[in-house]
Amino acid sequence: MYNLNRYGGTPTRGSEMADYPVQYETSLLLENGSQVKLRPIRREDVPTWLAFVSRLGAHTKYLRFHHVVKDIGMDDARHYCTVDYNDTFAFVAEILRQSNLDIIAVGRYSRTGKSPVAEFALVVEDAYHGQGIGTWIMESLAKAARDNGITTFEGDILAENHEMMAVLKDHGYEVDVELEAGVYHVRFPITG
Repeated sequence: MYNLNRYGGTPTRGSEMADYPVQYETSLLLENGSQVKLRPIRREDVPTWLAFVSRLGAHTKYLRFHHVVKDIGMDDARHYCTVDYNDTFAFVAEILRQSNLDIIAVGRYSRTGKSPVAEFALVVEDAYHGQGIGTWIMESLAKAARDNGITTFEGDILAENHEMMAVLKDHGYEVDVELEAGVYHVRFPITG
């Protein structure tokens, strides 16, 4: 199995019994008239998650996983699609294309131990970059995290990932940044 663990989180035993939090479902109309639905991820999303990752460009995969991704299997997909909606939480943005609902973006967090800090990650399909989807997901992810007692997000962002840094700046987060070996370690409060 190929290990993609870049803020993937570890599903807990309780994730098998977690209630789906329908209250976080919402939708957005893009400037081009397309409607995008944002909702919490579900275990049943494995096939559409795999299709989503397969459509990501090599550079986008590299920016998300911080290495060249060669093979993504069912075990990886199950891992990423299984959350407990508390310590681990993920959103998918999906759009109707050719009679199919396709995932076009995923954002997730994973709590660091029992602390009020969580690592976050976000990726948007190449064709949808620059349309505000990443900012929308970050706002929703921060709200879910706050609802679950998390006060701070942190993560590692490759220095060349200008889009992700723009998402943080566009939202107005007060980000502490440390640069080391071409990687920004960011940390910012999500309260208020």
